[in-house]
Amino acid sequence: MTNQLTNSTKLNSPNVHATFAKVLGSKANQFVASLISATSTNPNLNNCDFNSLVSASMICASLDLPATPSLGFAYLVPYSGKVQFQIGYKGLIQLCIRSGQFKNINTCAVYEDDTQDDVVNRLTSIFVMENKSGVAVKGYAAYFKLLNGFEKTSFMSKEDLEKHAKKYSKSYNSSSSIWRDNFEAMATKTVLKLLLGKFAPMNVEIQTALESDQKVDETYADNSQIIDAKSSNTKSELTQFIETEVQSSEALLATEGHLKTDEEREAFQAKLVELQEAEKPKTSDGSLIEAKAPATNV
Repeated sequence: MTNQLTNSTKLNSPNVHATFAKVLGSKANQFVASLISATSTNPNLNNCDFNSLVSASMICASLDLPATPSLGFAYLVPYSGKVQFQIGYKGLIQLCIRSGQFKNINTCAVYEDDTQDDVVNRLTSIFVMENKSGVAVKGYAAYFKLLNGFEKTSFMSKEDLEKHAKKYSKSYNSSSSIWRDNFEAMATKTVLKLLLGKFAPMNVEIQTALESDQKVDETYADNSQIIDAKSSNTKSELTQFIETEVQSSEALLATEGHLKTDEEREAFQAKLVELQEAEKPKTSDGSLIEAKAPATNV
């Protein structure tokens, strides 16, 4: 019996179905069917350790992302006899949407003849813009805006993305590398992943996806960048937004319903005092106008 049959048979066993059912409930059968299809269509997966296949698949299941390669949400990638979980850029966007904290999130290719306005429009437009034909791509950009108004954009050139892939992707030189088969999808994912890792609020799902991406047994080096960035940046994104971006009491009050930590509440109060002082009416020479006490009848 071949390893393909062995893996397919094991995936189709009642015990495996029961394991995934604990996470996915009624969707377990459909998910396992997609795993069997993936192992059948990718011969390299059939040469991998079965336990690592289940472990990588369980990450997909815990994030409720399909592992069907053509969908682009998540991938199961063989590497040195084991299986890596790889998040796709569509999967990252899906997790961010589910978090309920994002007003807008998008990615796009950046072309040689693009102006800054072209890129901004492509990232922020509600319309899906078709890729340009006959114009060379010089890089990829990612953008998000939170409901509280905080927003960030990132760009990486094709050259920087290729250097990043060669340095960090364990499977980059393998025949099954997604970087080779679909450079655009992986480049887009990388720009978005690094942007989210540095600046986006983390819930359990997003953090799991970022830290598990391309991990086999030990921490993947690319993810150590994200972990280090998050740990070195001790202030929350909302605190940073209040301290650096808020310019009026009206804008500040709009954040009040999103305060969750003592740090954020302290930043809110400090900024409120600062803005109230700055917004007091002043004379032309900058001195405060003293409010007159209302007249009273004696």
